[in-house]
Amino acid sequence: YVAQVEGKLLLDWKATTAFGTATFSELGSGTGDSSEIRGEMSPATYYSPSYPEEEYRSYRLVSPDGSVIVWCYVRRGTHVEAAVASHFQAGEILRETPSPRKITVKLERGPESALPNQWVVAEMLHIDWATP
Repeated sequence: YVAQVEGKLLLDWKATTAFGTATFSELGSGTGDSSEIRGEMSPATYYSPSYPEEEYRSYRLVSPDGSVIVWCYVRRGTHVEAAVASHFQAGEILRETPSPRKITVKLERGPESALPNQWVVAEMLHIDWATP
């Protein structure tokens, strides 16, 4: 990830290396510093008693190497839902499924009843992995 700013080429090393403050293995076990996580997100339909569909939207967050999935939830009616959902609108004519998007998010642990690999999206930091 290279950008030209004021005639200079700048390298975004965090985006280039898919840097995260926790590994997906840590996230899968419910641990780690989840303040800056890069992955590929797509809408999902995986709900549980801890995250009922009436209250949350479900997303799948896949590790940059494609080997680990964690489940992410966004509370309906919040500014975070609006920010995330706007990037996953289905097509109007064919109703195709939205493609996965590279995204950088801040996650937080949910209720104690949640599975270790279930997280709440506390904030969408930005779409893609490059820092704007």
